[in-house]
This record gives sequence, structure tokens and C-alpha cells, in this order.
Amino acid sequence: MLFKHETFLEAEFKIKGVAKLVCDRTLEPFDFPVLNTHKIVFKYGDADEEITDEIVIIHRDTATLELGQYIYEFIGLAIPLKKLHPRFKDEEEAEDDDIEGKIVYSSGSPDDDSDDDNDEDIDPRWNILKKLK
Repeated sequence: MLFKHETFLEAEFKIKGVAKLVCDRTLEPFDFPVLNTHKIVFKYGDADEEITDEIVIIHRDTATLELGQYIYEFIGLAIPLKKLHPRFKDEEEAEDDDIEGKIVYSSGSPDDDSDDDNDEDIDPRWNILKKLK
């Protein structure tokens, strides 16, 4: 839909359809539903310029708008980078829950088995700083 105002044009894109994708894990084709809504404001100015993703300045004498590139980009943004068949959806969510919020950090070598309790309680980074005294 295109709404024309005195100083700007407002374009609202409603994209609804199905994208045929190939699963990254099994190479099996599947249908991915696409349903997105985007808005772009075209303001009148002296030169063509893209201010942000949602605001574009167009010359005052512009008679037509080329919207094909915007539609192409919106569809591309709707397609996920990791394309998994819908039957793996629950598995993917479980993996995300396990990883989210965890930091994996190891401060020593795997074969370092020091029995000194005092050194185990102190972060090894602090031991290096103690040597600076």
C-alpha cells in the first residue's frame, strides 16, 4: 500500500507466501511460510539518499519509485540463515536453550593436576598479577 502525503510517501509492504527451501541437515526440500510487514518512508529532498533502512530521501521531481529491490531484500531477510526442516524445530529449540547464557572458559591446561587447594581457589589471572609486586 502506498500512502501519499504532502511532504512524504509511506509504503507498506505485506509479504505473504511460501519459499521452497532445502534443509541444511538432510538436503530434503520443504516449504517455509513467509509473512512479513515492512514500512518505508520516502521523504522529498534535493538528492536521492538513504538515511536509514526505513527512511529514504527522493528528489522532488521523481515520478516513479523502483520498489523491486526493497521487495527482494524483505524476502531475503525473511529466509533464515540456518535452514532446517520443520521436523527438527523442537530439536533446534532445545539446543538453543542449552547454549543460551552459558560461557565456556578453561584457565589451565587439561593435564595440569595441581593438588594445592590455595592455588585452585584463586583465578590464575590473579596469580600473574601477583608476580608484578
